[in-house]
Amino acid sequence: MGEMKREGFTLVELLVVIAILGILLAMMVPAAGVIMKKAKNSQAQADLGVVQGALMKYRMEYNRWPDVKAVHGGYAGTSERWVEIMNPDVTTGSGKRDADNFRQLRFLEIGKGMVADSGRYKGAFCDSWTHSSGRVPYLYAVDDDGDGKVDPPDGSDEVQAQVLVWSAGADGDWDTWEDNVTSWEKK
Repeated sequence: MGEMKREGFTLVELLVVIAILGILLAMMVPAAGVIMKKAKNSQAQADLGVVQGALMKYRMEYNRWPDVKAVHGGYAGTSERWVEIMNPDVTTGSGKRDADNFRQLRFLEIGKGMVADSGRYKGAFCDSWTHSSGRVPYLYAVDDDGDGKVDPPDGSDEVQAQVLVWSAGADGDWDTWEDNVTSWEKK
Protein backbone atom coordinates (compact mmCIF):
# COMPACT_ATOMS: atom_id res chain seq x y z
CA MET A 1 0.00 0.00 0.00
CA GLY A 2 1.17 3.48 -0.81
CA GLU A 3 2.00 6.18 1.63
CA MET A 4 -0.81 8.68 2.51
CA LYS A 5 -0.32 12.15 1.19
CA ARG A 6 -0.17 14.73 3.97
CA GLU A 7 -2.37 17.85 3.49
CA GLY A 8 -2.61 20.89 5.75
CA PHE A 9 -0.52 22.05 8.66
CA THR A 10 0.22 20.39 11.95
CA LEU A 11 -0.79 22.06 15.19
CA VAL A 12 2.85 22.90 15.94
CA GLU A 13 3.28 24.61 12.57
CA LEU A 14 0.13 26.69 13.14
CA LEU A 15 1.31 27.70 16.61
CA VAL A 16 4.69 28.79 15.22
CA VAL A 17 2.99 30.94 12.54
CA ILE A 18 0.65 32.50 15.14
CA ALA A 19 3.63 33.23 17.42
CA ILE A 20 5.54 34.91 14.58
CA LEU A 21 2.48 37.01 13.66
CA GLY A 22 2.06 38.00 17.32
CA ILE A 23 5.69 39.13 17.52
CA LEU A 24 5.34 41.17 14.33
CA LEU A 25 2.13 42.77 15.58
CA ALA A 26 3.74 43.63 18.92
CA MET A 27 6.55 45.38 17.03
CA MET A 28 4.09 47.32 14.85
CA VAL A 29 1.79 48.70 17.57
CA PRO A 30 4.34 51.14 19.06
CA ALA A 31 5.36 52.22 15.56
CA ALA A 32 1.71 52.95 14.73
CA GLY A 33 1.48 55.19 17.80
CA VAL A 34 4.53 57.15 16.71
CA ILE A 35 3.12 57.51 13.20
CA MET A 36 -0.24 58.75 14.56
CA LYS A 37 1.51 61.29 16.80
CA LYS A 38 3.55 62.60 13.87
CA ALA A 39 0.42 62.83 11.73
CA LYS A 40 -1.43 64.85 14.38
CA ASN A 41 1.60 67.11 14.88
CA SER A 42 1.76 67.68 11.11
CA GLN A 43 -1.97 68.48 11.01
CA ALA A 44 -1.56 70.92 13.90
CA GLN A 45 1.42 72.56 12.16
CA ALA A 46 -0.68 73.02 9.00
CA ASP A 47 -3.57 74.42 11.06
CA LEU A 48 -1.23 76.96 12.66
CA GLY A 49 -0.51 78.30 9.18
CA VAL A 50 -4.25 78.46 8.44
CA VAL A 51 -4.87 80.48 11.62
CA GLN A 52 -1.95 82.80 10.89
CA GLY A 53 -3.15 83.33 7.33
CA ALA A 54 -6.73 84.10 8.41
CA LEU A 55 -5.52 86.59 11.03
CA MET A 56 -3.17 88.31 8.57
CA LYS A 57 -5.93 88.60 5.94
CA TYR A 58 -8.24 90.09 8.55
CA ARG A 59 -5.54 92.56 9.61
CA MET A 60 -4.91 93.62 6.01
CA GLU A 61 -8.63 94.13 5.37
CA TYR A 62 -9.62 95.98 8.56
CA ASN A 63 -6.23 97.36 9.71
CA ARG A 64 -6.77 95.86 13.18
CA TRP A 65 -6.86 92.47 14.85
CA PRO A 66 -10.21 90.76 15.48
CA ASP A 67 -11.77 91.48 18.85
CA VAL A 68 -11.78 88.05 20.49
CA LYS A 69 -11.84 87.70 24.26
CA ALA A 70 -9.15 85.72 26.04
CA VAL A 71 -9.57 81.95 25.85
CA HIS A 72 -6.74 81.04 28.23
CA GLY A 73 -4.05 82.88 30.18
CA GLY A 74 -4.92 86.25 28.63
CA TYR A 75 -4.44 84.92 25.10
CA ALA A 76 -7.11 84.94 22.42
CA GLY A 77 -7.93 81.74 20.63
CA THR A 78 -9.79 80.14 17.80
CA SER A 79 -13.01 80.03 19.81
CA GLU A 80 -16.53 79.82 18.43
CA ARG A 81 -16.58 83.65 18.33
CA TRP A 82 -13.34 83.67 16.33
CA VAL A 83 -14.87 81.23 13.83
CA GLU A 84 -17.97 83.46 13.51
CA ILE A 85 -15.76 86.44 12.70
CA MET A 86 -13.43 84.61 10.31
CA ASN A 87 -16.11 82.60 8.52
CA PRO A 88 -19.44 84.49 8.61
CA ASP A 89 -22.54 82.55 7.69
CA VAL A 90 -23.75 84.67 4.79
CA THR A 91 -26.21 82.01 3.62
CA THR A 92 -28.82 82.65 6.34
CA GLY A 93 -30.05 85.81 4.67
CA SER A 94 -30.74 87.39 8.06
CA GLY A 95 -29.09 90.61 6.94
CA LYS A 96 -27.41 90.92 10.35
CA ARG A 97 -23.86 92.13 10.01
CA ASP A 98 -21.21 91.42 12.61
CA ALA A 99 -19.41 94.60 13.68
CA ASP A 100 -16.13 92.66 13.73
CA ASN A 101 -16.54 91.61 10.07
CA PHE A 102 -19.13 94.01 8.67
CA ARG A 103 -18.15 93.21 5.08
CA GLN A 104 -18.90 89.52 5.80
CA LEU A 105 -15.65 88.37 4.20
CA ARG A 106 -14.49 84.79 4.58
CA PHE A 107 -10.98 84.74 5.96
CA LEU A 108 -11.21 81.04 6.79
CA GLU A 109 -12.74 78.15 4.89
CA ILE A 110 -14.00 75.55 7.33
CA GLY A 111 -13.45 71.93 6.35
CA LYS A 112 -14.92 68.81 7.87
CA GLY A 113 -13.51 68.06 11.30
CA MET A 114 -11.92 71.46 11.80
CA VAL A 115 -14.61 72.74 14.18
CA ALA A 116 -15.38 70.88 17.40
CA ASP A 117 -18.90 69.47 17.32
CA SER A 118 -19.07 68.80 21.06
CA GLY A 119 -17.31 69.44 24.34
CA ARG A 120 -16.35 72.57 26.21
CA TYR A 121 -15.16 74.35 23.05
CA LYS A 122 -18.00 73.36 20.74
CA GLY A 123 -17.95 75.51 17.60
CA ALA A 124 -14.26 76.43 17.97
CA PHE A 125 -11.52 75.71 15.43
CA CYS A 126 -9.66 73.01 17.39
CA ASP A 127 -6.62 70.78 17.16
CA SER A 128 -7.08 67.11 16.32
CA TRP A 129 -6.34 65.59 19.74
CA THR A 130 -9.32 64.41 21.77
CA HIS A 131 -9.19 64.84 25.54
CA SER A 132 -11.61 64.10 28.36
CA SER A 133 -13.03 67.62 27.98
CA GLY A 134 -13.10 67.35 24.17
CA ARG A 135 -10.83 69.06 21.66
CA VAL A 136 -9.21 72.44 22.44
CA PRO A 137 -8.78 75.56 20.28
CA TYR A 138 -5.49 77.06 19.15
CA LEU A 139 -4.23 80.12 21.01
CA TYR A 140 -2.49 83.09 19.44
CA ALA A 141 -0.56 86.25 20.29
CA VAL A 142 -0.37 89.24 17.94
CA ASP A 143 1.95 92.17 17.40
CA ASP A 144 -0.25 94.80 19.08
CA ASP A 145 2.31 97.61 19.06
CA GLY A 146 3.33 97.24 15.39
CA ASP A 147 7.06 96.67 16.00
CA GLY A 148 7.06 93.39 14.07
CA LYS A 149 7.86 91.32 17.16
CA VAL A 150 5.83 89.12 19.50
CA ASP A 151 6.79 87.70 22.87
CA PRO A 152 6.14 83.95 22.86
CA PRO A 153 4.13 82.70 25.83
CA ASP A 154 6.68 79.95 26.55
CA GLY A 155 9.17 82.52 27.88
CA SER A 156 11.63 82.21 24.98
CA ASP A 157 13.10 85.27 23.24
CA GLU A 158 10.74 87.48 21.27
CA VAL A 159 10.10 86.42 17.71
CA GLN A 160 10.10 88.50 14.57
CA ALA A 161 6.49 87.94 13.52
CA GLN A 162 3.07 89.54 13.51
CA VAL A 163 1.22 86.47 14.77
CA LEU A 164 2.27 83.48 16.89
CA VAL A 165 -0.05 80.48 17.15
CA TRP A 166 0.20 77.33 19.25
CA SER A 167 -1.63 74.14 20.09
CA ALA A 168 -2.09 72.60 23.53
CA GLY A 169 -0.65 69.38 22.10
CA ALA A 170 -1.46 65.81 22.94
CA ASP A 171 -1.91 66.47 26.68
CA GLY A 172 -4.48 69.24 26.05
CA ASP A 173 -2.65 71.61 28.40
CA TRP A 174 -1.49 74.94 26.99
CA ASP A 175 0.80 75.52 29.98
CA THR A 176 3.03 72.47 29.45
CA TRP A 177 5.31 73.09 26.51
CA GLU A 178 6.93 69.67 25.95
CA ASP A 179 4.28 68.54 23.46
CA ASN A 180 2.80 71.86 22.31
CA VAL A 181 3.02 72.56 18.60
CA THR A 182 4.10 76.13 17.89
CA SER A 183 4.36 78.36 14.84
CA TRP A 184 7.68 79.84 15.95
CA GLU A 185 9.64 76.74 16.89
CA LYS A 186 9.67 73.72 14.61
CA LYS A 187 10.15 70.43 16.48
